[in-house]
Amino acid sequence: MKPHFISLLFLLISASFLLYSNCQGESDAQILLEIKATWGNPPALVSWNSTSGDHCTSWNGIYCTNGFVSEIIIINQNLNQPIPESICRLKNLSHLDLSDNELSGTFPEFLYNCSSLQYLNISQNYFVGVLPTNIDKLLPSSLTYLDLSGNNFTGDIPASIGLLVELKELHLEGNLFNGTYPREIANLNNLEHFSLAWNPFLKPAQIPHEFGNLTRLKSLWMTRTNTIGEIPITLSKLTELEHLDLGWNQINGTLPSWIWSLEKLQILYLYSNDLTGEISFTGPIRCLGLSELDLSANKLTGSIPDRFGVLKNLSTLFLYYNFLSGEIPTSIGFLPKLIDIRLFNNNLTGVLPESLGNYSSLWNLEVDDNRLSGQLPPHLCSGNNLVSIVVFDNNFTGEIPSSLADCYTLNSIQLHKNRFSGEFPSKIWSITNLTTILIHDNEFTGMLPKKLPWNLTRLEIYNNNFTGEIPSFADRLQVFKASNNSFYGELPSNFTGLSPLQELSLDSNQIQGSIPQSIQVWKFLTTLNLSNNKLTGSIPDSIGSLGVLTALDLSNNKLSGPIPVEMNSLKLNFLNLSANNLSGSIPQSLENQIYFHSFLSNPGLCSDSNSNSKLNLPMCSIITSSSNKLSRKLIAIFATLGFAVLIGIGVVGSLLLRARTKRKTAGYDETAWKLTSFHKFDFTEYQIIQGLKEENIIGSGGSGKVYKIILNNGNEDQIVAVKRIFVGHVKMDNNLEKNFNAEVNILGQIRHANIVKLLCCISSTDSKLLVYEYMENSSLDRWLYECGRKRKINEKVDVYSFGVILLELITGKRANEGDEYEALADWALRLYLEHGMLEHGMLVGMIDEGIRNDDEHFPDIAAVFELGLSCTAKDPIARPTMKMVLQCLSRYDRTVNTSHNGFGCDQYEEAPLILSKKSSRRKDLSDDFDDKDDDDCSGSFVVHVS
Repeated sequence: MKPHFISLLFLLISASFLLYSNCQGESDAQILLEIKATWGNPPALVSWNSTSGDHCTSWNGIYCTNGFVSEIIIINQNLNQPIPESICRLKNLSHLDLSDNELSGTFPEFLYNCSSLQYLNISQNYFVGVLPTNIDKLLPSSLTYLDLSGNNFTGDIPASIGLLVELKELHLEGNLFNGTYPREIANLNNLEHFSLAWNPFLKPAQIPHEFGNLTRLKSLWMTRTNTIGEIPITLSKLTELEHLDLGWNQINGTLPSWIWSLEKLQILYLYSNDLTGEISFTGPIRCLGLSELDLSANKLTGSIPDRFGVLKNLSTLFLYYNFLSGEIPTSIGFLPKLIDIRLFNNNLTGVLPESLGNYSSLWNLEVDDNRLSGQLPPHLCSGNNLVSIVVFDNNFTGEIPSSLADCYTLNSIQLHKNRFSGEFPSKIWSITNLTTILIHDNEFTGMLPKKLPWNLTRLEIYNNNFTGEIPSFADRLQVFKASNNSFYGELPSNFTGLSPLQELSLDSNQIQGSIPQSIQVWKFLTTLNLSNNKLTGSIPDSIGSLGVLTALDLSNNKLSGPIPVEMNSLKLNFLNLSANNLSGSIPQSLENQIYFHSFLSNPGLCSDSNSNSKLNLPMCSIITSSSNKLSRKLIAIFATLGFAVLIGIGVVGSLLLRARTKRKTAGYDETAWKLTSFHKFDFTEYQIIQGLKEENIIGSGGSGKVYKIILNNGNEDQIVAVKRIFVGHVKMDNNLEKNFNAEVNILGQIRHANIVKLLCCISSTDSKLLVYEYMENSSLDRWLYECGRKRKINEKVDVYSFGVILLELITGKRANEGDEYEALADWALRLYLEHGMLEHGMLVGMIDEGIRNDDEHFPDIAAVFELGLSCTAKDPIARPTMKMVLQCLSRYDRTVNTSHNGFGCDQYEEAPLILSKKSSRRKDLSDDFDDKDDDDCSGSFVVHVS
């Protein structure tokens, strides 16, 4: 072949290759533009256009190799359409990350066309349905990374996933898989990271012993997977393991001693299981790199091993909620990296290690609910990092270490229910970070400053020996309990510095003077207790402006004058004004038997209503003042009138006797009936009993009948409903008696516009009558019979209702006030999914105006809102139990005091409160667990969208 021909051929081939390259580059750009159009031209992809320069260098999320698109990384950009099939026409695409968007649909089966794909991450989206049984055929064989976490996949995890033998990472956590997971996963010999956590597998299963074949595994995460049985010994072969998390399951047996021989182990979470026995070792501890150890909420016994002192990298030690006994080893105090130690709710004795905090920057100490004694160690805050000290319910003694008084990082001090003594350090009141001080039930002395720390929200110092005057300023204080101390002086006349108060208890002190009118600034106050003091003067009429007040105790003082009529506007569940010098008539709203003991030892008080004689108060009309002398003329007039009345009484008595005889003949004897009233009414028991006729029956049940009775009272008829519980001539059985008394006690005290009024109770030896307002539109159950007979009613319905209440509280809306198209729960969920996490401040407009600007508590508000969304999940299975909800809310007191992240729910567990948008994470602070056979306050609450 001639040389010039060869040269020409070479030039043609080079030109063809160059032309192919240019065409291929243009093709990638065209494909990307097609993908953008399929996704609806989202704002996140505005840079994808022909005028923005080369797609490899200028287009958002696009990365190229040798001029071809090799990576697409578009994270958290609100993409809300399915993945376009055209994406697999990018033949050099090896890395696809579309995580944390709003992608929907079923598993994208066309991905096998992405023949070069090695990395696929579609986590934290809204994919639904089951994974295909032939998933190995639908994904390229070159795949090494697969992340499907945080979606809504259901059903089984297919066995064929074990054929993707090149996988190094497999993330399936945070879905709705409710079938089974296969043993064939053990065939993934290259697997280094495997996560299966937070899936509601219905069938309890043991960890397959075949998992011991995953010898390259560095992390195994199986939290909350309904795992039972013992930890298989085959896992001892996982010598590369760095992170082992089997928490919140039903794993039993003893803690394997071989676990301490895993030399590369750094994180060990076995919390909330049924592990028993002691923490023991059969050989040396080889996991010297261990930094986080959580064995909490098990049934471990014995003592804390002194050999833990060799774990020089240990930063967190969680052993709470076990049955551990003995002393805390001295060696724990010398661990140089230990910042968080939680040993609460055990049977530990002895003293805290004296060196605790001296060799590490201790951040959190929780040893409450044990039997520890002695003094607090002197160096707890030496590292200037201590945020929370929680040691209540022990036997600690002595004074507070001076170093603690200088600990400016402190947020929460909980020393209550011990035997601490001495003067409470005055320097502590200048720590600006403090939000909570609980030191009640000790023997502290000292005085409070005039102005409390601006950030303080809760101060409980009752049952101590504090003295001095009451502070007048605390910018954010909500709870102030200082009962049973020796405070003196007057209540501050200016309460504006205490306006956020919700609960104030100053009873059993030596407080004098009057109650200022300025208490009207306490708009949020629900409980006020000033009893057992030396208060004088009158009750200020401004007390009527405390609209949310439910409990008021002013007893055992020297108050005088009338009870303000403004108190008619209060809805009090508890009232005690006893042992004062009050006089005059009782306000109308207080003339109720539920306040039977509220006015004792006030000789000058009286009642305007004859029906309230059961309050042990005289009628106001018959009270006369000893200073008013009647003239003889008046006496004569009254004598004449008295004689006339006497004659009248005789005549009326005769008529009544005849009427009584007639009523007895008709089957009614008023002496056999006892009436107890709860509201004012204009009928008599005789009118009620007359109406107990067969033609008036409107309903019946196992315990009696219900009558509709029309009462003719003057110009206007009144209709009542009467429930008659007929017991014949035998004694009412215990259950019936208990139910009857419960109904009377509860409904007799309720004052609510939407709950039927119990007007009175009429009882005799053979019948008990409950007289109610008549409901014109019948009972709610009639209208709900059709929203109820089509669905299976269980406890999850109650959870949904409670969730709606939480959403009502946070948004200020009613259940049916979402928008013109949706009810509250649907409306809240839609906006939440459209705009993201509340703590990012994206949804301030959804929050009630009264609380939306409360920046300090906004994370707490957001967490309660998210809890409401979890409770109203469309799938009942996805809703938490009421026990979980209760524990979440009740434990808020602990977490709010030790938290950097707001509400306590997401700090108790592995995952955040909402998993549909954010991946699971390890708990940050106090972890509280109750019985392991039920749900708990969990961060695993999930909003699922079908």
